[in-house]
Amino acid sequence: MKKSNKILGISILALVLLLLVGVLAYSFTVDSTNEFHPNRTGMGRILYERVMELDAYVNFPRTPTEVMEMQADILMLLYGDFIVDETLFADVLRQQRLLFSDELLELNSFEMQHRNFMGYLDTLRDDEIRAISTDVLPMETGPLENFAVMRVTQSFSNLGTVYWIYHLERENSHSNWKINAWTTADENFSAIW
Repeated sequence: MKKSNKILGISILALVLLLLVGVLAYSFTVDSTNEFHPNRTGMGRILYERVMELDAYVNFPRTPTEVMEMQADILMLLYGDFIVDETLFADVLRQQRLLFSDELLELNSFEMQHRNFMGYLDTLRDDEIRAISTDVLPMETGPLENFAVMRVTQSFSNLGTVYWIYHLERENSHSNWKINAWTTADENFSAIW
């Protein structure tokens, strides 16, 4: 009897551990706050937390590629249909503005950016278009001392791939790289003005 009691005890313990792991896995993938789309909560939360950690003074991206990788995360968060709680869009847009040059910020107030984005988002949702991936391509040549050109592809459901060219600048070798301008391009990365 002792051997069967041990086996029964071990089986019950294993079942309890499996149940505990299942509950923990479920709690990490389900968004009880309803901030993120139920089918994309895990990735949405990861992207959101990464973007919210961006700080202009402490952990700002050091290279043009790192700036664009952060921009890619922001674009996925904004256009990837991750966010349900629309108040979070304002947080993400504020963080995105940390990546923009002063000249670009002067041309576009936060209120204007937020209003335009929300209108554009409504159109995308109506047409069932969402970002599937955003990829930063390697620079063909290294950045000049204070100027860099980066290429980005963004794939959308029901739309295809959009090609972007970004211009980044910095004041001097000790200042942060900032996005100064961008435009769409064709598949050969020839600018479409």
